[in-house]
Amino acid sequence: MSLRRTFMLFDENRSNKLKRKQLHKYLQDYRYNFPKDLEEKLFEIFDTTKKGSIDYNEFISAVLGKMNDFRRQIAQKAFEKLDKENKGKVDYNAIRENYNADKHPEVLNGNRTKQEILARFIDMFEYHFNLLNKNKNKHEATLEEFEEFYNYISVFIDNDKYFEDMMNRIWGLKGNENFGKVVKFVKYTNPYI
Repeated sequence: MSLRRTFMLFDENRSNKLKRKQLHKYLQDYRYNFPKDLEEKLFEIFDTTKKGSIDYNEFISAVLGKMNDFRRQIAQKAFEKLDKENKGKVDYNAIRENYNADKHPEVLNGNRTKQEILARFIDMFEYHFNLLNKNKNKHEATLEEFEEFYNYISVFIDNDKYFEDMMNRIWGLKGNENFGKVVKFVKYTNPYI
């Protein structure tokens, strides 16, 4: 989220894009004094669409990377489960109705209730979603937006098996009998999932 705030600070005209001049100002303000040719190379790396500007998704992808195909497919399965009518979008009610916090580590150790974990998840999902969208009144997410949220979450999880078991547990995709075993070996790093 701090990356988004930083991006927005330098996106002075709120175009959701950074031009070369804005990237240069960003680098100067943070005292990154790159030679001009290296700064140009950096811009080219971030500008994956080669449109002469860096949009937020390009920026985040370059900084954080994309989740691997294995994780992306799991996120797609969760979305498909929520999108029961095949509309290509899910509303927040479907998320609230299907999110399962029963085996969340904080629920299991008694620090939080299932309702508190669900509320934190919805808050984080809405916050992330609203940062990416101009239409703040929209209360539904497309597959691309759902995947982008899990791309962000994925950064905090270094084990594919843990990611799979977490998604199975949260969204009831398939048996999650291994989750308790996996959680003992993987440090729980994100309080929102």
